[in-house]
Amino acid sequence: MPKKNGKKEGVFKEQNAAGETVLKAYYKNNKLDGVAEKYNEDGSIKARAEFKNGEKNGVSESFGRNGKILVRERYVNGVLEGVKENFRNDESLFSTIEYKDGKRIGKVKYYYENGKLLGEGTVGKMQFPDGDIREENVMLGTWRGYYPDGKLKKEVKFNETGTEADVKTYFQNGKISAEGKIMTKTRGDFWDKIGIWKYYYENGNIKYEKEIDDSERVRYLRGYYPSGKILYVNEDKYS
Repeated sequence: MPKKNGKKEGVFKEQNAAGETVLKAYYKNNKLDGVAEKYNEDGSIKARAEFKNGEKNGVSESFGRNGKILVRERYVNGVLEGVKENFRNDESLFSTIEYKDGKRIGKVKYYYENGKLLGEGTVGKMQFPDGDIREENVMLGTWRGYYPDGKLKKEVKFNETGTEADVKTYFQNGKISAEGKIMTKTRGDFWDKIGIWKYYYENGNIKYEKEIDDSERVRYLRGYYPSGKILYVNEDKYS
């Protein structure tokens, strides 16, 4: 590639053994500057990124073998910043995730193939009760999931310590299908049901109740007919 005063300057191309271009980039003062592109062996685009002073600055994109976009993200001085977009193979938007200083901090949204919202929530930093700090990607506040018609399907409200959450799920008619609490012992990586959980018929009447202890043992407490009359009462210990 051309050099100026011993430094890389201008267009740089890299070719494979067959002589096909697999990389094209621009240099200024020996640093990447401008748009750099990677190509598949058939010549289709594989990745594209904007550089300034040797670091990613601007939009960076990755593409599938079919040439359709898979990921679009934005950088400031080499660090992820702003909204990252993930796409399905048909280029329909799958999710958007906000980044701040390279960390997943902000709103998260998921989409159906038709573009309608599937779910949404917020992630961020959390200091847990034992003093341990996770810098990013902890689920915060209220998360919601939706049916394809936009009706509420699920709602999860996390507590301020990031260790417990109240959960409600809904039938498409808007009535509650189940409600209870979940907790985590692994800093939000895995969640387990705990305490009393209630399940309902679509007419809104309660169907049954169960209790789950810290060891994940389950005890079915009461069952009900759709009319609301008691079907059974269980006095047994945990199973």
